[in-house]
Amino acid sequence: MQRDGAIPYDWIADNTRYQQKPNTFAGPMEAVRDVARFYRKSLWDESDVYCEVWLEKDALADVVIDVTSEFDVPLMVSRGYASLSFLYSAAESINDVGKPTFIYHLGDFDPSGQDAADKIERDLRDFIDVSISFERLAVRPEQIEDLSLPTRPTKRTDSRAVRQVGA
Repeated sequence: MQRDGAIPYDWIADNTRYQQKPNTFAGPMEAVRDVARFYRKSLWDESDVYCEVWLEKDALADVVIDVTSEFDVPLMVSRGYASLSFLYSAAESINDVGKPTFIYHLGDFDPSGQDAADKIERDLRDFIDVSISFERLAVRPEQIEDLSLPTRPTKRTDSRAVRQVGA
């Protein structure tokens, strides 16, 4: 469908493949001009608190980044269950900031999505030395009901299905 022009190429994100190449410049002045073009004052330096948004789905990052970048808020993409290394690194960054931190999580309302969010919160609390507030912004049960969000049955192969079926 992309080749036929029915779907624009930039409508589908593939964040699992990428290129890495250092920025290079013809000379020091070109480098200075480039850096000056992208300079942006940190919006959180003078704040008494710090904020992050955590996202379960990598596929939604391109949508959410527009909002988080406007407000200079880090977007942390966990892709479901975050690795312990990723969580430790994130916690170290929060500790370096050294301010009370508000973490907002967006994830699925299925047993695995809920469990992954619980694990992120638990592990971050183990590693973080400052106070944190962890809040799930979406998807919550009242959002499913109030917005008539479509749902699908929990996969029976999900070992956490008993948790939601009993709820």
